[in-house]
Parts: sequence; C-alpha cells; structure tokens
Amino acid sequence: MSATHDVLPRRGTTGTTNLRVTTATVIVTRRAALLTFGLAAALGCGPSFRAVRLSQPVSMSPMTDATISVEAGRVFLTDNIVGAGMGEDTALAVELGITNAGREPYALSAASLSCWMELAPDAPGETLSLSPSGGGEGALPEDLGLDDLKLGAATIPPGETRRYWVVFRGYRYDGSDVPRKITVMLPDARGRRVQLVIADPSRGQLRWEMKPSGTSYVYGLENTSLLASGLSATAVAATISFVRPAGPLLWDAGLTSRTLIEPQGNLSSPTSAFMGSGVNGHLTWLFTGWGAWQDPRRVGLFAGGEAQALIAIMRPTPAGQMPPKPILYGALSVEGGLELDIGALRPAPSPFPLSWDGPAPPRWSIRVGYTHWFAGGSNSGGIVSSLRLAW
Repeated sequence: MSATHDVLPRRGTTGTTNLRVTTATVIVTRRAALLTFGLAAALGCGPSFRAVRLSQPVSMSPMTDATISVEAGRVFLTDNIVGAGMGEDTALAVELGITNAGREPYALSAASLSCWMELAPDAPGETLSLSPSGGGEGALPEDLGLDDLKLGAATIPPGETRRYWVVFRGYRYDGSDVPRKITVMLPDARGRRVQLVIADPSRGQLRWEMKPSGTSYVYGLENTSLLASGLSATAVAATISFVRPAGPLLWDAGLTSRTLIEPQGNLSSPTSAFMGSGVNGHLTWLFTGWGAWQDPRRVGLFAGGEAQALIAIMRPTPAGQMPPKPILYGALSVEGGLELDIGALRPAPSPFPLSWDGPAPPRWSIRVGYTHWFAGGSNSGGIVSSLRLAW
C-alpha cells in the first residue's frame, strides 16, 4: 500500500498560510544515556549512520500537472539517536529516487529540501523542521561523517531517474521523545513543494524497523551452592559481561568477582573463606517466547563455564610476625540450565517510530541450573542461580 502524498503550493500562497513551522530552541543537557557516546567522542570517533527499513514502500505518484515523481529509498539514523534520542550531533539521512517527468532538465539543490516533523494535523503550531546540512547525487557515501557534509546539486534530464541523498541535522527540543509524522519536501520545476511522507505513527504500518543493537552490557548477581563433602561451599559473585545476539542464540563473556565460604572441604584456609576472580562465558538457545517486541518473554537453555583463581582470606598477622604465604587455588567450573528473559532493550524515544526487526538483548534474565566445580584436586556439584540486568 502506498502512502498518500500531495503537491503543495509554494510558501506564501493560500495553500500554506495556515501552516506555521517553528524552530525549537536547542537545549544542551547531560543525560546518563549519553555517557556511552562520550567515550567515543573522547577517542575521536563521531556518530555513524545505521540503516532502517521502511515497513512499506513509499512513493509519490505523479499528478496530472506534476513535473517530478519521488520514491523513498534507504533511510539512515545516526547511532546516537538509537541509543540516546534526539540531540546535538544527530542526523537523519534519506535516499530519494527522483524521476523528471517534465520536458526540461530538473535542477535540484540539497539546500532546497526540508524535513517536517508534524505532531498532529490539528496542531500546526507544533510542527518543527529539520534543515539540510549535506546532500548530493547518488547513494549515501560510506563512512560519511557529520563534519564532511556539503550541500551539493544535481541536474536530471527529461525522462530520466536519479538517486539523490540528503542529510538533515537533528537537535533536542521539548518533547523530542514523542514520535511524529516525518515528511521530506522538495520543489518541482515550477517551484511547488512535493511532499513525501516517510513515517506516520498514526498509521501503525508506516514505521521504521532496524536491527537491534549488536552489543549490550550485563551486570549480574550469582549464588552458588556446592554439596559434595570434598568441597561443600556457598559462593556469592558479581559479574559484568557483554552479550551479543546471533539469531535464536545469545552469547556472553565477562568477568567475575566472588566470595566463597567453605564449611567443609579440602581447600586450605584459616578462615574457611576465599576471594575469587575469573572470566566466564555462556551460550543461550532461546527456543520459545511470547509477547510484543517492546516487552517480550523468552525461555531458553544456557551452558557455559568459568576459570578463576581462589585466594584464601587470611587472619590478621600479629605485630612483629611475618605474614604467611598466600594460599592460591585455580578453579574451573561448568554449568547449564534454564534461562528466562524478561523485557528487551529498546530504541531510545525519539520523533522517529522505531521498532526492532529481530530479537533484542533482554532487559532482565534469570538463570537456574546445575554447576560442577574442579578446584584443589577436588570436585563438587551443586546449584547455581543468577539475576542479571542489561543496559
């Protein structure tokens, strides 16, 4: 189904006297979500463009007296919009397929394009605009930076079609987390404004879909109970990991910090307590799930392991005595069981109606399973459970 589009009279004529586009004041704020991008800026890396997919084809069918027809091609957003919403150093890029149906060459400059963000038809005073900051003939250049933008021009001969890209710079404004109707406008050969609606939240099918973020980070709390007589212990650990989706699979790897109490066993410690540090990794197969993409529930099986060093916690050394040598053990563990994922990491709220086109890393996850440890010549089985939070 194609969206409905119009050829508008040029500004100042009757057709647009009731439409007032206001420019929002740029408000520079600090948000916790921007810390991720602060690190990239410190390393000299600017935002990069990520492709989105329109949920349906969008084109403007030429009217009887129209001299051009326009079709929406690829659409891109800078990754900081997906992570933190609209703000400075954000941008929207659109590729257009433009056909000259007139008898004369059609000249187009990026400076003549505009992008309107409409809140509601009955609130024209709330309509905002994005100004073009770059554009040119062809496809959007790869590895394009916001500091490399130039306003280019193109000429389309009669009866021919050309691809043209344009970049609109974003800014933060009051209410920038509310989705809006997004319309790209350009003049035809007679100076009239041709409008192409590329997003419309009021029409649920005209949305932008994109792949979930590739990597997220997870903080977890883990409890382990080992039951064999050779190593009977209880351990509490904190973990920090990164997780990446791969189809129905999730894999993660990270670091562990642990405290282990051993009431009975072969590990030597004057306090029966150990501090542990190590690395861990897991693979999860999510075989079923339900719920909307914004708040799904998914169930799967996980398996993984950990390598760590356990250092005995020593009693304080009396004054004048040499401290004893540290007691150190290497330990390996394997584990597997059931995982329940709750919720999903979502795109940050923005004027653009974004949704994921595949499974995203979970917001919360709960794991319960069996674990088996090998340490100090002993081995022991037991129960492991964890609660993890992703961001």
